[in-house]
Order: sequence, then C-alpha cells, then structure tokens
Amino acid sequence: MKRHRPVSLPADSPGPARPADAAEDAASPPLNPPIAAGGITSGAEETAEISAFDPASLGAGRATNRESVGPETSDDAEIRAAEYLDQLQRLKAEFDNYRKRTAKEREVWFVQAQAELAEGLLPVLDDVRRAREHEAAGEVAESEGWRLILKRFEDTLGRLGLETQGAEPGGKFDPEQHDAVMAEASADFPEGTILRVLEPGYLFHGRLLRRSRISFSTGPAGE
Repeated sequence: MKRHRPVSLPADSPGPARPADAAEDAASPPLNPPIAAGGITSGAEETAEISAFDPASLGAGRATNRESVGPETSDDAEIRAAEYLDQLQRLKAEFDNYRKRTAKEREVWFVQAQAELAEGLLPVLDDVRRAREHEAAGEVAESEGWRLILKRFEDTLGRLGLETQGAEPGGKFDPEQHDAVMAEASADFPEGTILRVLEPGYLFHGRLLRRSRISFSTGPAGE
C-alpha cells in the first residue's frame, strides 16, 4: 500500500475554507452591494422633484384639516346673521342720531347768525326812528343826518363782512362783474366805459352777492 506525503502550505495561504468561515461570510453584508437597474437617480430628476414641490399644498392641507373639524350648521349661520343684523341696526341708529344732531346744530348756528346781524343793525334802526320822529314833529331832517345814518349802516354791514364791489364811472365794463342795464352813446368816453353806477354791487367775505348795475358807453354817436 502506497503512503502519501503530507503537503506543507505557505504561511500566507488562506487555506481551505472551513464550514464555520463560510457561514460567517454569508451572514456579513457585501462591501459593494450590487446596484439594481434604475436605482441610480440623476441630478436632473432630483431637480424636477424639488421644483414639483408646491408650498400651497401645505395650506390646502391645513384648510382640509380645518374643514374636517365639521361644516357650519344652520344654527351657526343664523346666529352669525343675527349678529350682523344687530351691528347694522346699531350703525343705522347711530347715523340717524348724528344726522339729527348736526341738523339741529346747523339750525342753532343759523339762528345765532341772524341774531348777531339783527343786533348789529339795531343802532341804525334807532337813528332812522329818531329821524322819523323829527319829521313827525314838523322838523326837516337834514341831509347831513341822513348821510350819517347811511354811513353808520354801511359800517355795520362792513364789520359783518359786506364790501362794495368797486364799480366806478370811467372804469372798464366787465360783463362777468357788471350787469349792463343801459347803453348810451358818448363822445367823451370810449366804447365799453362805465358811465353811471345805478346800483352798487356787493361782496360778502369775498363772495359776489350782487353785481353792479351800470350804464356803459357805446362810443360817439354814428360810429
């Protein structure tokens, strides 16, 4: 019978695999696992996924969550409608009170203004009454007395804001400021010149109350 020699292996040789080592290799994961087909995601696909994200969807989700609490019942709607109606009625009442109050205040201011005007004219009324008493007694009222009464009356109205418009004979006729009552031919004044002021015009605090009524020249006769 032939006997075999034992074969010596180098020191760095791994040697034949033992059953225990094979079990450990099967249990440990591979260092470089295989990549499945389609598992690699390109940068373009990642960008598309990011751009597809819509922040508004979060708000829609929250709205859905709020709606999930429960729809508004008819009783809630009636209560809310009653509250709105009450608020509207209160506002209407407050506006009506404000309108009535302001109307009453305007009326009081108007009466007060009239009273102040009448009070300012009382001294003129006294002067006119005294002049009439002198006439009733057979005395002739002097022209100077009437002139003083007129002057006092004009001064009183001036303190209240009344002023004369300022149309004078020899001035230029302005159809925007004067009412032409008569047109006369004149060899002394050119056409469009004021000849006479029949009734003076007046301003009240700068606002035109009445235009001056005047006669104006049409130039020399026959032209």
